[in-house]
Amino acid sequence: HLMRAETQTWRAYMASDLVRGPTALMDIDILVQRSPFALFDGSFDFGLTYTTETNVHAFNAGVMLIDPRRIEIVRDVFERLDQSVQRYGAEHQEWYGDQMALEELVGARDVTDWRGTLDRAAGDARLRLFPTHEWNASFALDDADKPIFAPLPDSGLVHFKGARKGLMLRYATEILGIVATEDATVPGGWRFTA
Repeated sequence: HLMRAETQTWRAYMASDLVRGPTALMDIDILVQRSPFALFDGSFDFGLTYTTETNVHAFNAGVMLIDPRRIEIVRDVFERLDQSVQRYGAEHQEWYGDQMALEELVGARDVTDWRGTLDRAAGDARLRLFPTHEWNASFALDDADKPIFAPLPDSGLVHFKGARKGLMLRYATEILGIVATEDATVPGGWRFTA
């Protein structure tokens, strides 16, 4: 079960001694336009993004910001996420369980009236919630659910979810100016230079 494996991996990582400073856990299909590390100010333990769109889950696990200064509280957050996913049926342990667990952690599913960066608590954990359009943006979809290619200059992180993945290389080269060269000698077969 994909989501259960994901939450178990998060827990194992948080239990290790690898988390020594501010940490950004990001999906592999994200391009960085601005560093998220400027967001760390010591006043939150766990940060994530929310969307006010009504046809999707409010929170996405593709971007999570971890400040390990209060590591035991952070570990508790990831334990709670894992336990939530473990309680879900097999279909949600396979897909969307992580997003459902984040909704449960935050205590909100309908966030249509939320605006700006918000602080909330989940037990002892201090949460910071960032608008998706600022730190986890994706291309809009047209009426046929096809992504609309366009620069997203206001977002620090651009997430190429679903059908948008096919536009990641184009965005990197055309918008960010990254030079991509096929090279069979490197992992993945591509060499990238700025």
